[in-house]
Amino acid sequence: MLLAIAVPSQWVVLGSTIKVAMAIGLIGGSYVLCVGMYIAAIWDARGIPGGGTSLNRLVSRLYAIGTVMTLIGGVLLTIGLLRSALVSVAA
Repeated sequence: MLLAIAVPSQWVVLGSTIKVAMAIGLIGGSYVLCVGMYIAAIWDARGIPGGGTSLNRLVSRLYAIGTVMTLIGGVLLTIGLLRSALVSVAA
């Protein structure tokens, strides 16, 4: 996913702070999801149902945090690309 959005992320028209938030959301969220998957694979904790053992709850929380971070980064990327398209149409 990160390789797929590497090029379009250069085209966004956003402030520098929002660009940093977008990058943190996309990159950080992907890494949090990967850590959750790694823990799930090592200790056989699916993380899909929220309850159960402490490892299962940890994996579930990592999945939730990673998903929210990635979604926020994706929304910021979409907004930046739409603004870029509007700027290029207006010019």
